[in-house]
Amino acid sequence: MKNKKYRGFTLIELLIVVAIIGLLSAVIMIQLDKARMKSRDSQRKVDISKISMAIEQYITNNRSSPTVGGSMVANDADGSWSILESELKPYISSLPKDPCGAGCSGASSSKWFVYNYITAGPHISSDYYLYAENLESTSGPFKMGSSF
Repeated sequence: MKNKKYRGFTLIELLIVVAIIGLLSAVIMIQLDKARMKSRDSQRKVDISKISMAIEQYITNNRSSPTVGGSMVANDADGSWSILESELKPYISSLPKDPCGAGCSGASSSKWFVYNYITAGPHISSDYYLYAENLESTSGPFKMGSSF
């Protein structure tokens, strides 16, 4: 009887390679998710800056901040965000919406990842606050405005 040599990998070797590939892909996916979160937060900061510049141009021309007093959230059902958008129309084509909308992981409340605009009242002063609430990759809101 001849002794045959089989060439190839054993089942154990193949399982080890598959486990290593699975581990590496898991690490890459976690890092990719973190990069996406940072990217969305960066976009939120750019959006807040754009809105703030439009409000500053409005204040320069009208000597007061725009719209109604109180808090206005980008996804408010009462339409207050669209009022701000119409008043800022000459300065910005449309107000930015959150980069991920309601689809972000962790967005368990309508108050997550939204833009807020707060002023003392309708055409009272030039003080305003503008912020992106509950950023994904950092703690606390990103704030801009005349009083920050």
